[in-house]
Amino acid sequence: MLPWFVPVLTIGWLGLRFVGLEHSPPGFYGDEFRAALHLICIGETGESAYRERWPVFIRGAGGGLYTPPFLYFGAVWAKLFGYSIASFRAIAAFFSVLTIVALHRWVRRAAGPEIAAWSAFVAALSPWSFQFSRIAWDPPLAPAFLVLGLWAWFQARAVPAGLLSGALVALAMYAYPPMRIQAPLVFGALFVVELARRRLRARAFVAFALSSTLVALPLLLYTFIGEINQRGMTEAVFSPEFVNANRGADSPIVFIVKTTLANFSAHFSPGYLFFTGDANAFYSTQRIGELGFVEVLAVGIGLMLILERIFAGSLRTAGNGSGGAWETRQLVFFCCFAVLAGILPAALCYTGVPHALRSIGAWPFQAVVFGFLLSRFARRGPRAVLVILAVAVLHSAYFAHAYFVEYPKVDDSLFHVSLKRVLSASELDTREAHRAALVAPEAFRYFRILEDGLDCRTSAVSVARFLRGIPHDDVAHDESGSSPQP
Repeated sequence: MLPWFVPVLTIGWLGLRFVGLEHSPPGFYGDEFRAALHLICIGETGESAYRERWPVFIRGAGGGLYTPPFLYFGAVWAKLFGYSIASFRAIAAFFSVLTIVALHRWVRRAAGPEIAAWSAFVAALSPWSFQFSRIAWDPPLAPAFLVLGLWAWFQARAVPAGLLSGALVALAMYAYPPMRIQAPLVFGALFVVELARRRLRARAFVAFALSSTLVALPLLLYTFIGEINQRGMTEAVFSPEFVNANRGADSPIVFIVKTTLANFSAHFSPGYLFFTGDANAFYSTQRIGELGFVEVLAVGIGLMLILERIFAGSLRTAGNGSGGAWETRQLVFFCCFAVLAGILPAALCYTGVPHALRSIGAWPFQAVVFGFLLSRFARRGPRAVLVILAVAVLHSAYFAHAYFVEYPKVDDSLFHVSLKRVLSASELDTREAHRAALVAPEAFRYFRILEDGLDCRTSAVSVARFLRGIPHDDVAHDESGSSPQP
């Protein structure tokens, strides 16, 4: 029987994703306010903030891209829930919850309700999943679409399941570039497992192939013409500039393989996993590893089960029937592979290693592996369940304090806290506000929409007039200006 605290803490941590969204993370980061401005403008005018009509992709700072699933879902979301910081960050929270719900439903069909519940429990408490559930940008959509694609594939009706699954996987690849590596690997492994079990439905597979290809056609076109892959190619371990500058006496192939393996291993370093997480405070609170206390307990359980397997021949239940479409062992091995496939895109880049964001597609599958280990441990009786409860409560208390109390004190510039303070002020006619408007015109536009009730077009006029020294509150009465691009 499932312990009572598993659904209680799962639901509690899912709910916490929507709490204090304007407080932690602090401020409103550049990628976030630019995204918010584009979503507002698309919803109001059908154009980006830069006057691009119904864009497929919008180029952001540093060569990043805002993607169609985020842009058009977000535009509708903003229409429904408003333009506040909390509203835009709640998009990521929503997709994080959707990922965990879809994970539960998929694992339930694949391996039964017990492992499904424990997997959702681990996923909900995971610092890795929580960190990226509260920032207004595209990446959290990618694992959601990927896991939804897995859930869709396991539905009973072959052709509709294949069509829906293929479309969702294509959306995952749109949403975040690393998914263009992970998703094909994950679904390739899925089809291998299904084929080995003689369960691969030909009609579903054909429907999947047609659907994913049709939905991904614009993505493929933009990729082939080089419109959307410049940044990835520049930071890749196989970029000619990086290889030639760093390979030394190694051949290019040897250097690329060695670098990729070293980057892979960095994602399993103790500091990254257990203590501080990603070195970039934007991707981690720096007060806990990418694995929370519950996941660390699961690692310990896994080591214990391996030792028992070696010395006592136990762990026989790992290969038993699960009550689902797959055997438990197949699900665990599949998810281990999916974790590695999720880390691969980060390992193929030479910057920011180890990189929690580029490997964001790994955390749902990691949760399944750890959920399986917790479920096996819980079967040992009340004392084992009590240990899990104690660790989960300790983790919840520590991480909640770290995230909601300590994390908002992070370096002021990281989340552009000062920019938010200056541009949210009731009195803008200061040298500091002029400098902020000059450096970050998109931020000025967003906060004028938020604070003064301007719309997309009048906010553009507001930037131009304010920088010419005209009081910003006159812009709402100005019907003569066009909408200059800042």
